Amino acid sequence: MMKDLEKMTPKDAYEYALNVIKGRWPEAEAEAVIKTSKKWTYRYARDVIKGRWLEGEAAIKTSEKWTYRYARDVIKGRWPDGEATLVNNPEWAYQYMLDVTKERWPEAEEAMLSDPKWAYQYALHVIEGRWAEGEKIIMINPEWSYRYACYVIKGRWPEAEAGIMVSPECAYWYARYVIKGRWPEAEAVIKNSPHWAGRYARDIIKNK
Repeated sequence: MMKDLEKMTPKDAYEYALNVIKGRWPEAEAEAVIKTSKKWTYRYARDVIKGRWLEGEAAIKTSEKWTYRYARDVIKGRWPDGEATLVNNPEWAYQYMLDVTKERWPEAEEAMLSDPKWAYQYALHVIEGRWAEGEKIIMINPEWSYRYACYVIKGRWPEAEAGIMVSPECAYWYARYVIKGRWPEAEAVIKNSPHWAGRYARDIIKNK
């Protein structure tokens, strides 16, 4: 058995425990075969142990993705020991707040401020309202500025309009769904794109 174990990949060992032994496999745990892979360590805890695997947690904590999933699917709650892995990564910190903490995580807000997309997502889905501290970073990107105005502010955002109108596409969407009418200041930009100029004429000016 040990000779066979030495030849196994982490996936092989996981599948053997799950489908053949149908339970924990102490020899594979002792030999650290499974723990050489973050993914299969997580899946062994989730599917075989059906709970925390303390010996495998050090391996899992080296990956943002598997730290988040381990907290969500195995611990089913906050994992303080894993939070240092997530706190500086805006994507996985956001996912952790959305699915695990289900509330603001102040220590991760600096990471949210590093990326317009995640600042917007944080405001929309976690704060569920305007986030004054994040608006400066959101304003640097026309797409996320438009989305923030449309879905968070639910109205015009004058401070961001100069940035939104640099993109014919975003200017069109802003005129259609935020202003809900013509946006004269942006029309010169929209006219630079035949596609968006056509849609603007059809959907907003109503003149084909």
